[in-house]
Amino acid sequence: MVFMKPESALKRADELIEVGRKQRALETLLEVVKSRRHRTWTKTHEPLMEKFLELCVELKKNQIAKDGLHQYKTIAQTVSVKSLEDVIMKFLKQGEERCINARQQATNALIDIDDLEVLQTPESLLLSAVSGESQQDRTDRDMLAPWLKFVWESYKQCLDLLKNNNRVEKIYQEVAQMGFRFCQQYNRRPEFRKLCDTIRTHFTQSQKYSQQIYSVNFQLPDTQALHLETRLVQLDTAIAMELWQ
Repeated sequence: MVFMKPESALKRADELIEVGRKQRALETLLEVVKSRRHRTWTKTHEPLMEKFLELCVELKKNQIAKDGLHQYKTIAQTVSVKSLEDVIMKFLKQGEERCINARQQATNALIDIDDLEVLQTPESLLLSAVSGESQQDRTDRDMLAPWLKFVWESYKQCLDLLKNNNRVEKIYQEVAQMGFRFCQQYNRRPEFRKLCDTIRTHFTQSQKYSQQIYSVNFQLPDTQALHLETRLVQLDTAIAMELWQ
């Protein structure tokens, strides 16, 4: 097996993208991201990760993005937290942009989807057939729903990646707030409730494991302020969406 340096893999990926082989380009970058030979962070890792995550967004590869981010967190969090923060934010914003573009192209801007984690079931297909859902409605749904699901899964994965770690507590709260704004923007009540549950669970876990190294310390004023800011965004979102309980 030939092991590429990050800069060589990035160059090779660009060549593959130019000839339309994006899946192979993604695989090439993933091999370097997961390689045990590249466990020491360097500046060349960041553009490689940006290209890797850009392809994950374009190809809607949530799980591969999750695997890559876990690897990058391992090598970057003790050397360059800012690099980890930057690649995560670019990844999430690229997904959000795809949602915005899909929504603009869809005639029906607010598409009724019960649960983004279960987009299509035999029952939902039958219901859409008997309820007189138009072809345009189905086209709009097919255009926007996959991107809504991708972005929702991305928020969940990033929050899980960043939970209970004082080195990344600021970006954790930023991602949580982005998630709440997403729920409000697309009127996603089921996902709002799930996001509330997720943050509550992470808070409980951080209290339980507070003695571990790098655990978030909620006795610190700065940590309390970050947590309070997210709670206020959560409250504002609940009020805007008329979710009183």
